[in-house]
Amino acid sequence: VLILLDFWPLKRFQHLFSIEATAQSRMLLIRALVLEKAVFFILALLSSLVTFWAQHGGGAVGSLQMYPLFTRIVNALVAYAMYMVKMFWPTKLAVLYPHTGMPTLWKVLMAVIIFTTITYVSFRYARKFPWLCFGWLWYLGTLVPVIGLVQVGGQSMADRYTYIPMIGLLVIVAWGVPFFFSNVQRQRFMLFTLAAAAILLLSVRSWHQVRYWSDSITLFEHAVSMTDDNYIMHNNLGFELQAKGRAAEALEHYTKALEISPNFVKAHTNIGLVLSEQGKYEEAVAVNREVLRINPNLIDAHLNLGYTKLRQGQIRDAFGIT
Repeated sequence: VLILLDFWPLKRFQHLFSIEATAQSRMLLIRALVLEKAVFFILALLSSLVTFWAQHGGGAVGSLQMYPLFTRIVNALVAYAMYMVKMFWPTKLAVLYPHTGMPTLWKVLMAVIIFTTITYVSFRYARKFPWLCFGWLWYLGTLVPVIGLVQVGGQSMADRYTYIPMIGLLVIVAWGVPFFFSNVQRQRFMLFTLAAAAILLLSVRSWHQVRYWSDSITLFEHAVSMTDDNYIMHNNLGFELQAKGRAAEALEHYTKALEISPNFVKAHTNIGLVLSEQGKYEEAVAVNREVLRINPNLIDAHLNLGYTKLRQGQIRDAFGIT
């Protein structure tokens, strides 16, 4: 980002393309621009390593077996395109978009066309429209840490990742719209009208969207309705319904989560907990043993199994299990 700022608007790269510039002066300028930012590169590297170590230690980093490299690259291209679509047309927003593996072909083709076209145009007209190249590279670069090449969590994308990257797209809008309206009569009135309409529409959309964040059940129900095969949100919704004493509804969502992802152990353990609370101890024990078959080291399954044995009065077995 700092190097991009050197390119535009600071225009510190102009000497590199000057006819009078010598090879030595160009090298000195490049060296100076890089060295002054060295400490920031070091801090960024250390921060990245600490973050990766912490996430990996918590089991949040997906393996290459779960998410192959090619799938990650394709998903990243689609995410770049979808973030842009949602910026200009903010519909079907959700708290979590599940990672379902390889995206559909039409999404991949759309993403490739958008990505290659904008990249080509931004570099082709970098001197004439430096704000276009700046904004596009800002958008691409600041999304790299969270675009999914290093997969953290079960999401394919997340709205919260776009707060800083979208500054680049907004720079393109802020400089591009006045440029294309430069020969229009009553330019200031037209721009004022467009800006006022955009702010009004987005304000209404924001007011409508924020209502889904009133409580967890409403938020997760909305996510389930806005996305496909969202087993994580089905599980979360079931957990919240269970906490409200709505066990039957909770079981429906846990079961739905398992229909989508049969080895999703969190849903299995939650089903076992519901069955135990309903007094169906043998069924609860069977469920938790199935979970431990999938993941023998899952703490929640051991705890739930011990809890169930305790409710059965099998105290010795309960302590032995936990």
